[in-house]
Amino acid sequence: GKAIDELINSNIFPGDMLTKNFGVTRQNRVVFYDYDEITLMSTPIFKKIPEAKTYEQEMASEPWYYVGQNDVFPEEFKYFMLPNPYMKEVFNKNYNKLLDADYWVSIQEKIKQNGVMDYYPYGSEKRMCEIYKDN
Repeated sequence: GKAIDELINSNIFPGDMLTKNFGVTRQNRVVFYDYDEITLMSTPIFKKIPEAKTYEQEMASEPWYYVGQNDVFPEEFKYFMLPNPYMKEVFNKNYNKLLDADYWVSIQEKIKQNGVMDYYPYGSEKRMCEIYKDN
């Protein structure tokens, strides 16, 4: 969840967010392997799944609503991103916002207005500007 959140705030949409596309380095850093699925956050169109109006729509095996080429429905991530109950519990506790289309749209707006966020693999107290600020 944290890796995905940092990626999207850095203007990177990871695309295929299956667990198999992530790994952990010896330094306990999470890495994303599926580079051919990466696109800018401005490309996807994040939407909520419309509410079914009939029983047939609700039970349909295929979407009854229009799905465009760049449409993404974050509430569906839970079906393929979280393969076991423990992962699902941890994810829901800490990163449930990633299942909400409004959150993704808010990140797109934030990037449009303020640019890309910076993420550092270490605490602010270890940054050179902090270590050498008195020199």
